[in-house]
Amino acid sequence: MKKGIKISLAVSVFLVLLGAVIFIIGMSVLGWDFKRLDATEYTARSFAVREDTSVTRVVIDVASFPVEVVKGDAVSLEYYDATNSEVTVECADGVLTVREKYDFNPFVTGFFNIGRMDRKYKLTIADGMDAVTLDGVNANIEFDGITIGELAVRTTNTDISVISSNIGTFEVRSTNLTLCVKNSELGGMTVNGTNVGAEIENVECPKMRIDATNLDFDASGAHIDELSSDATNNNTELRDSACTKLDITGTNGDYELHDVAVDTAVLHATNLDAELRIVGIASEYTVITTGRNMPPQRIGSTDKSITLSGTNNDVSLVFVER
Repeated sequence: MKKGIKISLAVSVFLVLLGAVIFIIGMSVLGWDFKRLDATEYTARSFAVREDTSVTRVVIDVASFPVEVVKGDAVSLEYYDATNSEVTVECADGVLTVREKYDFNPFVTGFFNIGRMDRKYKLTIADGMDAVTLDGVNANIEFDGITIGELAVRTTNTDISVISSNIGTFEVRSTNLTLCVKNSELGGMTVNGTNVGAEIENVECPKMRIDATNLDFDASGAHIDELSSDATNNNTELRDSACTKLDITGTNGDYELHDVAVDTAVLHATNLDAELRIVGIASEYTVITTGRNMPPQRIGSTDKSITLSGTNNDVSLVFVER
């Protein structure tokens, strides 16, 4: 190796080690609190709707701050101004609009704007609203005993809990989603995400659609007219539920139906592992299968049907009468 190259490598290694030493010393001085690297200045603000003002819709478009939505007696917002964000809060014609324009400038406020994680936008909404629309990065939504005409959420990381509520149209688009809906009525639900964990218990819904890359879906005591899901890794379990039409698709499918009443079921996966216990009279169902290690096919006496297809299969199908 030439002498000049050796010197350059030595200098590069020295600079890397020097940078590591400076970083360790600096973080030690800061107590290894990375949030102290955030040079952004934050100012707490609050907004309350006047008593004589009726708010029927809320639109939030937040680029960087996490958002928390809860139920309350009146509409209000706790939020933050920041030196690298322009925030506008307006209320007109019954619509509360909150928008954040985020200006990422690391040479002014640093590369680490993680101080935002401790500064949530907290939105409190009243019962009976027409619609709530939320666009952002991180969202935490908790509803207990609330009625909303429409809830639309489009975020990166989302945690939603809906208890004893009534939502007309429920739409969620999220990369990472944890969803829990219990003892509620939904006019319809559409979920689209990458990593989705959904728990449904004692829910009435005419139509529910869930699309994901990785889906872990657990439902019990549900009454859903049309339930469909499509995921690369689809782990779906239904217990003590009723569906008029069921359509579950995946590449790797692990499906468990325990005491589920269904008129039409279509279950497909390339690698299909299914344990099916259907509430109904076996002779009424037509069973159609494609692939090996499947239950026997037959023609039923009604238009009820079970369709199973896959390449690598391990499927069991039994019927129980009640």
